Amino acid sequence: MDLFVNPVGRFARWVIARGLLNSDFVLVDGGVQGGIAPRWDTFRDRLVVYGFDPIKETIEPLRLRAKKKDHFLALALGNEDGERDLFIPEISFAASFHHRGFDRLDVPGGLTKNVRSRTVPIRRLDSLMNEGTVERADMIKLDCEGFEPEIIDGAQEFLKKSQPIGFECETSFHTSDGYQEPHFLELYRRLSPFGFKLCDLAFGRTPYANFVKRARALRRKIIHRTLVARPDVFNVVFYRDLTNAAPTTDQVLKQAMMFEAYGMRDSAYELLLSFAHLFRAEVCIQEGADLLTKWAGRLRHLVPVRPTRL
Repeated sequence: MDLFVNPVGRFARWVIARGLLNSDFVLVDGGVQGGIAPRWDTFRDRLVVYGFDPIKETIEPLRLRAKKKDHFLALALGNEDGERDLFIPEISFAASFHHRGFDRLDVPGGLTKNVRSRTVPIRRLDSLMNEGTVERADMIKLDCEGFEPEIIDGAQEFLKKSQPIGFECETSFHTSDGYQEPHFLELYRRLSPFGFKLCDLAFGRTPYANFVKRARALRRKIIHRTLVARPDVFNVVFYRDLTNAAPTTDQVLKQAMMFEAYGMRDSAYELLLSFAHLFRAEVCIQEGADLLTKWAGRLRHLVPVRPTRL
């Protein structure tokens, strides 16, 4: 289960149409296989994308249909500059620097099937910033199969200078290779010093493989929606608390646009109300904020991207 997508970005369109942003909205997407999420479609005129994935076969199609401000790079993000062995199963979305061992859960076979390793380039966001490849980020999205804490470790200077307003990540409460605590806690421990707080989450449930196998052998009809399996993979989004940050108008507008993109229109409204004093009277920020109260269509979750098999 993925986070919500608001298909009607009235406030974002209003901001862009009025030319209220002083800078583009910059999205850094680590694990960009399949392209960026459709929630950012309304940002397109002011959206700059830096998409990363170490599997070059998944980057090439994105480059072919890239827009002017899209930058797709065939390299991994991490806490070092050099090369590293990547473990790639049949379904490439599960590629990871952590070797996936025996799994008792009923995961698709392609997540563990035909695993082979490949040496890929890996870079720190700090290094990419210092050399001018990526100047900053307003929003960071990471889906790197358990490697997210290492990416944050390699982006300490980048986070301090960029001061992104949002952070999305795939995580879990499992303990992964090299971690002392569950993945979510390792992630949150690294983000909280930068002022990030959790604002939404979604999760999927995965049943145990032995149960599914036996039920099939007995020809039981399995309906997963009636089975309360344990929560497995979580998708979370954090926001940076601007209360004590003396934010710019761009940061306020961008965070409100981000909230709207994830369907959290009340959070966007409250943010604009709190910082309305920053805007000149002629901006009419209340007019834009009122757009958030209008019906926005039926919220939907992201449509799963069809797995790429290598």
